[in-house]
Amino acid sequence: MNVLIYEDENIYIDKLRIVLSKYNVSLTVCSTADDFLNCSQVFDIALVDIEVEGLDGLNATRILKTRSKNCIVVAYTHYDGYAVNGYKYGIDRYILKTATIEELSNEIEIIINEYFKNNNKVQIVNNGIHYNILLNDIVYIESCHNSLCIHLLDKDFTIRSTFSDLFDTLDCDYIVRVHKGFAINLKNIFSVSKTQAVMINKEVVPIGKSYREDFENQYFKYSVKEGML
Repeated sequence: MNVLIYEDENIYIDKLRIVLSKYNVSLTVCSTADDFLNCSQVFDIALVDIEVEGLDGLNATRILKTRSKNCIVVAYTHYDGYAVNGYKYGIDRYILKTATIEELSNEIEIIINEYFKNNNKVQIVNNGIHYNILLNDIVYIESCHNSLCIHLLDKDFTIRSTFSDLFDTLDCDYIVRVHKGFAINLKNIFSVSKTQAVMINKEVVPIGKSYREDFENQYFKYSVKEGML
C-alpha cells in the first residue's frame, strides 16, 4: 500500500509518521510543491495539507485523482471550512490537525480499512508485522487452540484471534464457516460433497453436520451470483 504525506510542517509530518509506523506501508513524504510535482508515483492513500506554498492541497488532490481515481485523499488541515470546495476537487475525508494521536490513529485505521475493503484486501498481523493479503488468496482457515491458521495459495499465517474477531475484520460474504474448526473460501473450492470440501490446493476440509444447511444455502447464493448455475 503506497501512502503519501504532502505536508510542509515537520511537526505534523512526524505525527503522521508515528501513526503510520504500525502499518506495512510504503511511505513517501513531499514537503514542498516541487517534491510533489517531481513525484510521479501512484498512491493508494494521500494525506494532504491544504495550505502548501506553490501548490495547495486542493490542486494537489486534482493531480492525485488524475493519476488514480481510486486514491483516497484525506485533507489534513487546521480548518474545516474547505469542505465544500474540497469535495469538488476530489477530497474524500478530513482530519483536523488539532486531533490527538489517539484520535488521529482511529481516523487512519478507518481510512486504511476502507482501502482494504475497496480492494478486497485484509491486513493480518503476524508476530507484530502487518501483512496485506488479498481475500481471494485465502483458501481456508483452521482453528488451532487459541490461534487461527490462515492457509493461502502460497503460504500460511498463524495469528492470535478467534473466528468471530477475524470475520469482523474480513467483512466478506464468500469466506464462510463450515465446521467448528474450519472456514473456507467459496471461490477456492475444487469439489464439494455433503461431508467435505476439496480445495484448489487439494486439501480436504470437513463440513460439520450443524453447519451443512447454512453452508449449502450460502454456496447456492454464491453460485447464482457468480453465474455458476
